[in-house]
Amino acid sequence: PIEPCTIALCHVVLMTGKRRVSEHSIFVGKTDAGAVISEDQCREIMALRVASYIESEHKAPHWLKQSSRPHELDKLVPVQKLIDEQETSLSPEQAEEAAELKRQTAAQKAELNRELDALDTQIRVLETERSQITGDRLKILALDKQINQLRREYMTKKENQFFDAMRLDLELEEKLKTLTGRDKVTARVTKEYHVHIRGEIYERHNPF
Repeated sequence: PIEPCTIALCHVVLMTGKRRVSEHSIFVGKTDAGAVISEDQCREIMALRVASYIESEHKAPHWLKQSSRPHELDKLVPVQKLIDEQETSLSPEQAEEAAELKRQTAAQKAELNRELDALDTQIRVLETERSQITGDRLKILALDKQINQLRREYMTKKENQFFDAMRLDLELEEKLKTLTGRDKVTARVTKEYHVHIRGEIYERHNPF
């Protein structure tokens, strides 16, 4: 037995601007007593064999529908949930742009490391050259001065690298937020049909 209820099939189109991003067909329902029926329960009921039916109201092909009259089940369509889910996901174009932004940030951070590596290499080369000099004191002093200067530059860049990397990460985060929130997601809901259902129990008698 099925408690008397009304079930509607709604078609939801999500859009950003004038571009469709996704479509959803959703069942919503409510018993005559006012209890909400889950979509899974609606689908189970709609999958049952129909014993009899009566058609009512005006019928029109889907592609000729401009709008559908309001119905009490309309407010059960999880429009905001669908919008929220869509806004947290990225379209293929947005995903490609987000990947490019991440690649650019990674390249900038790699460049910071290369600058440090280049300074470290210069210091090592000069230290090797200095270790091979024994008698030329003036040249040793000149190399010591150059090495100390490069070490100070290295330490300054290393300290700045931490903050520069943090700045790049924050800039990336802001760019991604702007990217995902660039186009506001809107929903267009069309009610395909609604049916009132009353279940009955039929007993099958074995003639043998």
